[in-house]
Amino acid sequence: MKALFISPDFFSYKNSLIQAFEFLGYEVHWINHIPNNSPIVKAFSRKLTKVTEFFFESYYKNKINFDDDYDVVFVIKGEGISANLLKYIRNRMPKAKYIFYNWDSLDNSKFALKKLSIFDKCFTFDFNDSISEPLLTFHPLFYTFDTTDVLECDYKENIFACSFIGTLHSERYKLVNEIAKQVGIKTKTNNNFIYFYYPSRFFFLVNKYFLGKFKDVTFKSVKFEPLSYKDVKTIMASSNYIIDIPNTDQSGLTMRVFEALGLKRKLITTASSIENYDFYDANNIIIYKDIESEIDFNLSSYNELPKEIYDKYNVISWLEFMLKNEN
Repeated sequence: MKALFISPDFFSYKNSLIQAFEFLGYEVHWINHIPNNSPIVKAFSRKLTKVTEFFFESYYKNKINFDDDYDVVFVIKGEGISANLLKYIRNRMPKAKYIFYNWDSLDNSKFALKKLSIFDKCFTFDFNDSISEPLLTFHPLFYTFDTTDVLECDYKENIFACSFIGTLHSERYKLVNEIAKQVGIKTKTNNNFIYFYYPSRFFFLVNKYFLGKFKDVTFKSVKFEPLSYKDVKTIMASSNYIIDIPNTDQSGLTMRVFEALGLKRKLITTASSIENYDFYDANNIIIYKDIESEIDFNLSSYNELPKEIYDKYNVISWLEFMLKNEN
């Protein structure tokens, strides 16, 4: 079996998904959903015009081998693919099953709406989007192959009282620092790992000094190089608590939540909807309401969950569900 896999090149998640495809018996051809990851290309991909559509169509037509007999075309996000281009690809490869997954909210990816009807099956990580858009089936995210492997790495358990690794945006800076402060008081240690990443120095400075978005954020507290995937996993595995602050315009749970699940680490999150998930355990997960809230800590050990819960959210199970789902 052959799969054409189109997705963002985000950390090493695409590598874990390629491995999952291969585990399920597929030969995989991966293509980045946009030509490169520069902020300018990302911005253009979200506002497709006739000029940018021509640019992206040339990119895809050059990358796809239309003579390959693909069984599945699996697209995650797919910002660079216009509706017209998707129709063209389907016409050239009509035998394949076309599957779409959105790991962003529709508010942040309105471009996806025009393409949903062209796919055979469409899934989303965001429950609210699945209610508002009938073509989307709710399917939460996953933890990766190597998450459990990290637990066997050479690290000292619970080096950090808490950790946060993520992109700087919205109210994250204030919330993360307040949570870390409270964790330090409760655990009587300030040994936290906080890593705010921003993809461009130039755009950070524009946002801070001209647009007023990051007034309270110091330059030295922001990093412009992402940590390696292995380092991220090892730091999370070395933490008592993992902090999760999702975008306010999404109801779907972030990848960070599921990595914490796979690593069997406690979580502090602002995502109140997590109470509705089958892995929610008040001992393992603290819901932080707002900046004025005091965290109700539970310093007991992590509660082990049933094996079927961990199996359900593994990347292989996640992918297999969509490949076999006939709804």
